[in-house]
Amino acid sequence: MTVNIGNLAARYSQTGRLQAAESALQSLRIKTDLRGPMHVDSGRLLNNLATLRERQGHRAAAVDLLDSASLIFDAALGPDHRSARSCRKTLTRLKKPWTRR
Repeated sequence: MTVNIGNLAARYSQTGRLQAAESALQSLRIKTDLRGPMHVDSGRLLNNLATLRERQGHRAAAVDLLDSASLIFDAALGPDHRSARSCRKTLTRLKKPWTRR
């Protein structure tokens, strides 16, 4: 169930339905609160929230969320896991100074 709601939230975010994505992610917070802050599902929630915040134009908030998600992924999955590497890649991209092309 958690993965399905997370996928739905990601799909909403990708298609520009940001309010619907926000609502879906809010429902996941209850589930992750039960599993604990260092559970991989908590990392996924933070990662998805970061994606949403970036799409909403809140880059600094996205970086903060990704910092936390990266720590969780590294601890729960190991630094070589694809989720951990993907999170760090996105974090590195967002930490670079933004320039308009």
